[in-house]
Amino acid sequence: MVNAASALAVFGLISTTSATSPGYNCKAGQSCWPSNKEWESFNSSLSGNLHRTIPYAASCYYSSQYYDPSACDVVKSNYSTNQARTDVYGAATGLNWEACRSQTCALNALNPAEDISVNCHLGRLSSLYVDASKPSHIVTAVKFARKHDLRVTIKNTGHDYFGRSTSPDTLAIWTHNMNNMKYHEDFTASNCSASNGQHIAEIGAGAQATDVYNYFTKFNMDVTGGNEGSVGLAGGFGLGGGHGVFGPKYGLMVDNAVEFE
Repeated sequence: MVNAASALAVFGLISTTSATSPGYNCKAGQSCWPSNKEWESFNSSLSGNLHRTIPYAASCYYSSQYYDPSACDVVKSNYSTNQARTDVYGAATGLNWEACRSQTCALNALNPAEDISVNCHLGRLSSLYVDASKPSHIVTAVKFARKHDLRVTIKNTGHDYFGRSTSPDTLAIWTHNMNNMKYHEDFTASNCSASNGQHIAEIGAGAQATDVYNYFTKFNMDVTGGNEGSVGLAGGFGLGGGHGVFGPKYGLMVDNAVEFE
């Protein structure tokens, strides 16, 4: 069985010629914050992929405009399920990374069998996020953030024990739907004149482990991922090293990567 793994993880890079930190700390209500017209124009440039964040359990709060008993029942039945939480922007796999002190929109501190009458807060979640489905969405978002001094957070599944995928007062980029996968019998990396190898797996920034394993098994391949099926492999896992059961023989996932875009 051939072992090969590559990753296609797309991130925008910001550079500055000044020795002074650019800051990127503009908050709502400040003069630097984009106007409604600028947000609307930004959304149009993203083909409508800019969205307001809806916390995962907002449908269970009487006070929320999103209150919906039927939707709340679905949330309650899936509240502790990793996969369900990774499929929406308004959640993290660690509940503590959704809350900001006492501000939260959680069910865990109350009786999950009952709907909730207190206020639902965004907590650590960004108020706006870009549902990136292609690299140009990320490029556009990073340029907009740079222009308006906005901080950026990037989230795929929310599997981050340090909470780096959620932070308030940021423009969030959600890569979860960049989940393309492709098998290359012969692969040549960008700016290379010769082939870099055979039997290479191309993995999108949002592709999750279970889907990746199932897809590349058809090509008689194993991928050097981890054990948790809902984790995204090409982003935080792969770029952070990527320890898994194949590690003792083949090394970390990053050791097997041919190219990151």
